[in-house]
Amino acid sequence: MDELIGLNRTKQLQKLISSYTGKLIRTHFGKGPESIYVSIGEKYVVIYLRNFISPVEQVLFENGHMDLVYTMREKVMVLIRSELKSYLEKVIGVRPDDFYEDWCLKSKSAVLVALCSQSIPFAPKANEHYEGKAELEQELLLMSRNMHKEPERIYSCEINPRKLLIVRYGVLTSFEREWITAFGDEKLKQMKKKLEKKEIYQSRRLEAILSRPLTDVFIDWNFSADRCLTLLVLKAKSARDIEPVRI
Repeated sequence: MDELIGLNRTKQLQKLISSYTGKLIRTHFGKGPESIYVSIGEKYVVIYLRNFISPVEQVLFENGHMDLVYTMREKVMVLIRSELKSYLEKVIGVRPDDFYEDWCLKSKSAVLVALCSQSIPFAPKANEHYEGKAELEQELLLMSRNMHKEPERIYSCEINPRKLLIVRYGVLTSFEREWITAFGDEKLKQMKKKLEKKEIYQSRRLEAILSRPLTDVFIDWNFSADRCLTLLVLKAKSARDIEPVRI
């Protein structure tokens, strides 16, 4: 009975959060996404947006001004992040401690992720024992070591058959800390995203571990807490893996 109550509650929350997020984005960007998928776990809320880019952003992107689009979105997200965190606290009963977002302009997709230190009531526990977990974490650890620095700790879980959430702790080098102090974190974040996404997309080893291609890779940092969040979106194996559209 408790499991059934939890399932119904989770589905209700998914619809509420999806609807609110769509309205919030349309208000601030002038155009909302075509579809929104919300996943809720014990300590996370993941909001995946598909086919989301405004006409102005599309023109800028087609003319090679990708960095300008990212900068514009970062400014708008300051407002959206604050409103969305307050709304999530209201509906899930827990205030998010961390909030991450990232965009893939080429596929017109985006993700917003709220992490909570407290458990969300009735939310299902994360699947921390998915197939290929040890191999995936080891490969990401090696990538981090080769690009920047080996993380002090790594956590991962399967959100659903198509999404994997990874958090790396203790990832900043001494040079990066000094850079942030002197010049801020915006440029550093953009450079690190480009480098890490390129490595992940081009990794044959990673694709072999996952047993299917990646359709989206999202990465964001909380530099003050020295944490990096990565969300991997995989190609569906079958029709059962395709999530129902919510908006």
